[in-house]
Order: sequence, then C-alpha cells, then structure tokens
Amino acid sequence: MSGAGGARGSRGAVAAAAEGSARRRTLTAVLGALGVVILAMVAVVALLVVFSPPTPGTATAGDDVPVAGAPRNAVFSFGHTVGNTVPSPDAEMDASQRLPFELAVAPDAFRIRIENRQYNAETTFDDGVRLTGLWIGDGGVTEDGTASAPADGILRPTGAYTSIPVELAGPVDVGPGGFVTDWITPDQYALGDGIPYLLSMGWTAPAGATLATYPGLSWLATGAGSSASSVVSAIAPVGVSTTMNYFDISLEYSFSSDAPVLVSIGHSLNTPVNGKRKLFPTRGENTSWPQQWAAEHDAIAVNMASSGAVTTDFRADSTKWEQFAGIDPQIVTIWAASNDLSDGHPFDEVQRNWLEILATVKSQWPDAAVYAMTEPPRGLTGSSEATRVEWNEWMRSVPDGLSGVIDADALLRGQADPTHLDPLYDADGVHVNEAGHALIADAVPALPPVGGGATGEASG
Repeated sequence: MSGAGGARGSRGAVAAAAEGSARRRTLTAVLGALGVVILAMVAVVALLVVFSPPTPGTATAGDDVPVAGAPRNAVFSFGHTVGNTVPSPDAEMDASQRLPFELAVAPDAFRIRIENRQYNAETTFDDGVRLTGLWIGDGGVTEDGTASAPADGILRPTGAYTSIPVELAGPVDVGPGGFVTDWITPDQYALGDGIPYLLSMGWTAPAGATLATYPGLSWLATGAGSSASSVVSAIAPVGVSTTMNYFDISLEYSFSSDAPVLVSIGHSLNTPVNGKRKLFPTRGENTSWPQQWAAEHDAIAVNMASSGAVTTDFRADSTKWEQFAGIDPQIVTIWAASNDLSDGHPFDEVQRNWLEILATVKSQWPDAAVYAMTEPPRGLTGSSEATRVEWNEWMRSVPDGLSGVIDADALLRGQADPTHLDPLYDADGVHVNEAGHALIADAVPALPPVGGGATGEASG
C-alpha cells in the first residue's frame, strides 16, 4: 500500500471508482440474469448430487454433503447478532422480514441457516420461534435518493422482488440448534454472481420470547397476518425499511472455482453499521468493505466481525473459530481494537488480547496471508486518544506474524483534525460511509486465483 500522502491524493478517485463500480456491477447483473438458466442447466449436468433433492421449490432441514467435486466452502452472513430483545411481551409475535444480498461468486449449492443466537455473547435462546416460510428471489434496486439522502449514483435495494420468489422452506420450528435448509442446487434455484437478491422469512414467537438482534438493513412487518405466505412472498415491499434484523442468519455455500477467500475479524468498521443511516443509507452487508473487496476481485469475503466487538470476543476458546473452521481463506484481516481503546483499556492489555487473536488465526489458517489495520480516530481525548496513537505506532511496525498492515488511520483521519474522521468518509463520528468502505476495500491487497500467491503487501 502506498504511503498516507499518496492515499490521500487518490481519495476522490477511489470514491468515484466505487460509485462507477457499483453501476458496472449492476449492468453486469442484468446481463448475468440472462445466463442464469444456462448456468443452471450446465451445473445440473456437471455436478454429481449426492442427496435426493427435495420437491422443487422447497427444502427441509438437513446436513447432507452438498456436491461432489466442490470441496470449497463459504459463508455470507446477513449480519452477526449483537443484542437481544423481547419485542412482544404480552402477545404472540407475528412478523416477517426481508434481507438484501449479492454474491460475487456463483455457488454450486447453498443452504440457509437461521439461529436465535446472540453471536457476540455466544448465547442461544430457545423460546419457541416457528418459521412460517422462507423465500428467495431477484431483488429490485434503485438509484433514486430520499429527502435526507439525495441520489448519489449507487444502486440500493428497494425491498421489492422483481418476480415471484421461490419458497425454500415451509413451517418449521427454529429449535435451540437453529434451522438449516437442505442443500439447494441450481436445478432448484440458481444463484448467480453480481445479482441483487432478497431473502424473506416469516415467523411467530410466543409472548415474552427473547429474540437475538442485529442493527442491519431489513424490511420488517409486524402485526396480525405478517407471517402469512402471501405477505412474505409478495412482490411489492412489505413493512418498513428499518435498522433492526432478527436472528443470526447466514447463507452457506459450496463452490468449485479458484476464487480467493478473505476472512475479516473484528469490530463494526468491518460491517456496514452506522448511526445515521437516513443520511448515509447502506446496501445491507454489501456496503461493508469486505463485500466491496469481494465484488471488485470476483472473490469471497467471510465476515466474522460484529458491531461492538472487542478483542476478547475472539479469545482462543471462542466457539466462533469452530463455526468458521471449514473455511480455507487465502487472506485474513484483523481490525479489532477500536472499542477496547475507546473503553479505556491499557495498551498492554489490548496488545495481549490482540496477539491471542493473531496466534489463533495463524494456528487455524497457517497458509493464509494475515493483514491488520491501524485504528482510525473517533473523537477520543486524553489517555484514550494517547493509547490509540501508541497502538497505531506499534501496528505500523508490522508485528511478527503479519504479512502487512493497512494504515486505515492515515486513510480515514481528517486532514485538519487528525482526532476525527475525514468528513468525506465520516458517517457518525465513529463509522464510515460507503465511500469510506470503498477506500479500505481498495487498500486491501487483491489476490490472484488460489495457488498464485499474494500480489503485494501493505505497510504503514
């Protein structure tokens, strides 16, 4: 990575490139949609399915092996849960939500996992949630802005389907171990690359049930009848756009291409979360820098990060490592210390916890290139700001075990006031906007196909 001065000179170009890239990806998606049918037909011939497929258009829970000859695995998270709530203390909850997503690599097979589990605290809630239906289909996008966020040329989801969606699962209980569909192959439903999709689900929950939550983009409907199939699968948007998702939901998939895989670990700067999303709207998880990196490089980004995370959330005995053990990344990034520093923890304590993360990464993925980020400003003062500066000085020394360091502080800090984010990228004083995520994505090294080695390193 070039020095801070060179990075600053390219900021406007990077932001413009990010917007232009979004347009290009959308045009590609339109063309890609025409090839979905052909892709599905080819996949059916080329892939050996080793389980009996369920009735077309439906799927049931199971852990079958997906596809022979497709040994690589990936996970697209719709946002890891970081809180919990009792949304309906006195009556049964009847609800549905819609979640937008886009993949940069087409799967050979996929399945959906839904857990009423708080990811950061590793706590499961077994409160009688019942899934009424799970649907998937092409999602609508628009360039139109709003009164609070004028149009900026970036295509964002509308919450509407563009055609009738396909049902992946019917009524089923979400037990303490969660619910997972059977593997779904292209003859049942083909997911392409660079195409906007929606995943919608309806559910009921008893009065007083505790549900895990995530502050992500969704279209949420509540009230009598909200979980009915006719509502969950309606083409038009249902409910209201909100920054509240329920449940820890992921799309697990297998693929046989040589696309590189990145795993990101850490706090909310690795996610699209910001506190002023009316002013700085997101595209859901695809706004995050890891997913922007994946889209730019025809690659896969697996996000282990969560909003509010601290270094001890990734201790060596955390179940998170086991959860992602089946992933074989070529690059891993660690951006995890900001909340520790903001909370006033001393340098030595944060360093010890951070080094435990690095050691666990090196043990679990010994062949991966590992990059870390410096921590950008967030308006800290006194000893907390002094510790952040000390942290970044140490990080720029490129601690042993790292392939390089991305100087996010130099990229994102204000030129006039280095204790605050640059207004070009500032969303809420702590988090960054879409252009800020694009800047970080551009700074992370691009990888060649698997087996080719890294093309470059980043340093302070």
